[in-house]
Amino acid sequence: MHNYNFRLVTKDYFHSRVVFILQKTGGWSTLILLYKTERMMKDSMQKPFFELDEKTKSIILELLSTCKRIDLGNFNFVYYNSCSFNLVEFKSYWQLTVCTENRSNRSYYRDIYKITDKIIYDYSETD
Repeated sequence: MHNYNFRLVTKDYFHSRVVFILQKTGGWSTLILLYKTERMMKDSMQKPFFELDEKTKSIILELLSTCKRIDLGNFNFVYYNSCSFNLVEFKSYWQLTVCTENRSNRSYYRDIYKITDKIIYDYSETD
């Protein structure tokens, strides 16, 4: 059994997956792509990082209605400097992503919702 040491070269996001690019130390210098999901499934996490209250949900649904009326396929905004909201249109639903930052450890939390006729929490992910 071989023991290898790797160092993290970079970390990026691609379609809700984290892409870690690692470099093997000592001997051969090769780059390895490691796809690791940091999606927290519904069964392991039942609630979002940022809870949407009824007033916020109402505002989002009104903005969504306006987006549909003016044929705008996506929209984002920052809500009281606390978090950012991103609405994106897909074929059969809209997706809402709520992004908050934990400033103490500089990590980001994203809550993903699906919107058809109401806002439904889907999952959360973090860096």
